[in-house]
Amino acid sequence: MASEKILEVKKQQMTELREKLLSMGSVILADYRGLTVAQDTAMRSDMRKANIEYKVIKNRLLVKAVEGTKYEGLIPHLEGPTAVAMSEDELLAAKLMSKYANMKDYGKFELKAGVIGDQIVDVQGIEAYAKIPPKNDLLAMMMGGMKAPITSLALVLKAIMEKKEETAA
Repeated sequence: MASEKILEVKKQQMTELREKLLSMGSVILADYRGLTVAQDTAMRSDMRKANIEYKVIKNRLLVKAVEGTKYEGLIPHLEGPTAVAMSEDELLAAKLMSKYANMKDYGKFELKAGVIGDQIVDVQGIEAYAKIPPKNDLLAMMMGGMKAPITSLALVLKAIMEKKEETAA
C-alpha cells in the first residue's frame, strides 16, 4: 500500500495538471507509438520553439485530472500511450500536431482527440482547426474585404459629384 506521503505527492501532481489543462487554450492528445528517437526529438524541438508544452502523461493521471471538469469527454480517448500538447494559443497545438500526424515518415503518430477553447474535438475537428489561417492572415483578409466597399462607395460618390457638376454647367 502506498504511503500517505506518496499519495499526497500524486494528489498534488494531479491538481497541478488539472489547473494547467484548464488554463490552456488547446490540449491535443496523440498516440506516439512507433516514433524514432530522432523523430520525437525533432518534434519536441518544434513544439518548444512554438511555446507548446509537449509531454507524455500517464493515462490514469490524466483521467483523475479531467474527472469532473469540462474536459471529461477526453476520458474515452485515454487508452494506449498518450502524448499531450498544450498551448495557450487555441490553434497552434492543433496546427503542429496535425502537421506531424500527416507527415508520411511519422506514419504511426496518430491524433486521438483534443480540446480547443471549451470544445472537445475529435480528429476531424483538430484537422479542421489546423486549417484555419493564422490570425494576421485573417485580419488582412478582413481588412481587404472592408476596403473594397469603401473604395466602391468613394467611386460612386465621385461619379455623382461629376454628374452634378455637368448638369450645373
